[in-house]
Amino acid sequence: MNKQYRQGIGGIQRKIKDKHEETDRSIDSGFQDLKNLINLCQDMVQISKSIKEKLHEKGNEISSDETILFKSYLLSLGVSEDFEDPVNRSKYNSDNKYYNDLGKQVSKLIKPLASSKGGQIALTEVYCAINRARGFDLISPDDLLNACSTLEKQNLGMKLTKYASGLLVLQCNDFDQNHVNNQILDLLNEVDSLSAQELAIKFNISVALARQRLIDSEKFGLVCRDECIQGLRFYPNKFFS
Repeated sequence: MNKQYRQGIGGIQRKIKDKHEETDRSIDSGFQDLKNLINLCQDMVQISKSIKEKLHEKGNEISSDETILFKSYLLSLGVSEDFEDPVNRSKYNSDNKYYNDLGKQVSKLIKPLASSKGGQIALTEVYCAINRARGFDLISPDDLLNACSTLEKQNLGMKLTKYASGLLVLQCNDFDQNHVNNQILDLLNEVDSLSAQELAIKFNISVALARQRLIDSEKFGLVCRDECIQGLRFYPNKFFS
């Protein structure tokens, strides 16, 4: 039943107040539903891990087809087979210890991925990969940033690097800029020019990182740019050669 409001400013104010109270109730209800969903999801993760442990105990008694089927169920739930016991802030009294341990897990998962992308990976990609692997136990961008800041001090084979453009990347210690430059030059021998989008697709990296690599090659004098109506493109520097 709709409320009847008196005319005038007082009636308008009362109507606005009631509307705000109704909105607050809806938000509270939504958050409660979200908490219930998170609790349910956490239970599902624990159940899936328990079943997985039993599968390992059974060993050869379980057929490979059944194992593959179960792994597909895990992936559909967002649970990574290769990411055991995600570091959880609630288990730590010290932020430093939490960030150090989280950094170790980040390095373990991300280092092979970064190596496959030429030794670098954008932090935005890291955030997506980590939270996808953690399933429902997500971390915040700030927690990831703080964890990545510990990698170099812990000698984990990676470090957090920030470019002048503001781009943040995780970089392997064996990253070779000359190798990346040569990859770009080899690609430019096959095509007339490159955009950041085209390089990103070719090397399976983010567009932001692809653009940064082209800019770095430009600083070395290996490529030159053309800013036209079609966008920014990079060409081999014929003067350099």
